[in-house]
Amino acid sequence: MKKTIEYLEINNSKQCVAVSSKKSACPILLYLHGGPGDAAMPLGIARQ
Repeated sequence: MKKTIEYLEINNSKQCVAVSSKKSACPILLYLHGGPGDAAMPLGIARQ
């Protein structure tokens, strides 16, 4: 499994994106949750 961490600028704000993939040629789905307090990490772990 390939794992990478990238830093992107989104709306003038530096963001960290961690990508974990078995197939690096597949597209990435970027999920932007609605705000603070949203526990979105379990969603990403469940999809692996």
